[in-house]
Amino acid sequence: MNNQTIISPSVPPNKNNNKLLAYSLAVISAFCVVCLVLVLLAQSGTPTSKPQAIPTDIPTIIPQQIVPAFPVAPANTSTAVQYQISGSVFSASVTYQNATDDSEQQDISLPWTYPTFRAPSGQFVYISAQISGSDPGTITCKILFNGSVYKTSTSNGQFVIVTCSGMAP
Repeated sequence: MNNQTIISPSVPPNKNNNKLLAYSLAVISAFCVVCLVLVLLAQSGTPTSKPQAIPTDIPTIIPQQIVPAFPVAPANTSTAVQYQISGSVFSASVTYQNATDDSEQQDISLPWTYPTFRAPSGQFVYISAQISGSDPGTITCKILFNGSVYKTSTSNGQFVIVTCSGMAP
């Protein structure tokens, strides 16, 4: 075997490669300079358009006080409640939520009014009445809050029932 070392001749540098490298560096440098100038101009605060004036003659709308459809009582208050039964008949059987928040039933003669009592805000109130006897007729119930009619209902016929209910404001 022959142990010979082969030495390859060195290749002289290509002058075209040096020119290409110099040209590339020049283009990249020019690009960086242009970008830097654009960034500096943008940060200088020079506006590209005229600022808009804020209009001062816009009318001011002041909302009016909103009034609820039904009077709203402040929290922790009570309301005067009254029940009424009337009609063309002479007697009825009535069931209602009484002043102590219990259910009560009794036979009554018409017209009839339960004594006014105070119900705390949010308490359920109701009254129902059925015509007594076999004669047909008309019967009406009403719930009044603070003297104003809150609910009313009327039924006509034989053995009819009428009911009114709601929550104390």
